[in-house]
Amino acid sequence: MNKIIVFFTLAVLLLISFSVFYYKKSSETTMLDFECVSQFTFLLGEKESPPKESAMLRYHAKPDGTGLYSVDGIFDSGTEKYRVARTVHFTYKPYGNETYHFTVTAVEINQRETVPQALYWQYLSDKVGTTRVSKISKLGRDAYILGTATTPMVICTRAR
Repeated sequence: MNKIIVFFTLAVLLLISFSVFYYKKSSETTMLDFECVSQFTFLLGEKESPPKESAMLRYHAKPDGTGLYSVDGIFDSGTEKYRVARTVHFTYKPYGNETYHFTVTAVEINQRETVPQALYWQYLSDKVGTTRVSKISKLGRDAYILGTATTPMVICTRAR
C-alpha cells in the first residue's frame, strides 16, 4: 500500500513539473533580433474613399530591447497627396506569446516629408510616448507577420 502511495505521489509531482515547464516554455516570448522590409497600403477608415498610406516599411528590432522603423511613401487624404518620410525609434519588452509592449521614444521627420502634422497625428499617431501591444510572429525562415495583438497587418521579409 505504501509503495502505491509513493508511486502515485511521484507520478503527480512529475506531471505537475512537466505541466509548469511546458506552460512556461509555450508562453515565453524572447527578445527580437531581425531587420525586414515590406511594401504596404493601409486604408485608414471605412468611408467610401478613406485616406490611405502606401509606403515602404523598413523595420529593425534589436535584442537589447530597442528598434526603429522607417516609413517612406505617399499619404493620400482623399483630396490631396503628401509625402511621408520618417523614422520612429522605440523600446520594447516581451509581453508573452509572441506579443510585445512597445513605446515610441523618438520620431525623426525627414525634410522630404510634406504631410501636415495634424493630419498625420489624426490617422497615423506615432507621437513620442505612444504605447501599444503588438504581435510579431515568424513566418517560415525569412519573413515576419507584424500586427496588433489580434490582427496581422504586414508581412515583412528579412533584410539581413
